[in-house]
Amino acid sequence: MPPVRSRVLSAGGGQFVSTEQGRNAVSAPLSLVSETSARKLIDKLASSGQLRASYLIRVLREGQIELFDHGFATLLQWDVEPMRQALYGPSPRPIALACRAAGIDSSAFQTVFQLCRRYRECGAALSQSEEQEIRAIFSQVPKGDALQRLRAEAA
Repeated sequence: MPPVRSRVLSAGGGQFVSTEQGRNAVSAPLSLVSETSARKLIDKLASSGQLRASYLIRVLREGQIELFDHGFATLLQWDVEPMRQALYGPSPRPIALACRAAGIDSSAFQTVFQLCRRYRECGAALSQSEEQEIRAIFSQVPKGDALQRLRAEAA
């Protein structure tokens, strides 16, 4: 199977992720939800106890980046800007720590990592040493410690 390639396209004021595999192309709309709307919805979900990691992965798959960013930050009780720096920075380590802290397991980490990189057009390949470091985070770092480490590394 040929590798999946993606790029962000603009069409009629909207953005789409074009995923091409062979001759078939699929476009998934990127969400254009405003920061304010995203924050309101996430606050509502959090206050009703319905904000969960599974929801974050679903909105990320749907391309609703603002909801994902605000939801992840709220789930970890963190501000959205440091959360974005962790998610879209050059290292996969903060993403792994954030996933571990939020209760997202190592198998779902790959999905989160790949989609974050795809939507922000960052490199998505992990080196062998990065893969080892990610495995160590999920196998050796307790959930409670992951958030403390993430915050300490962001400071």
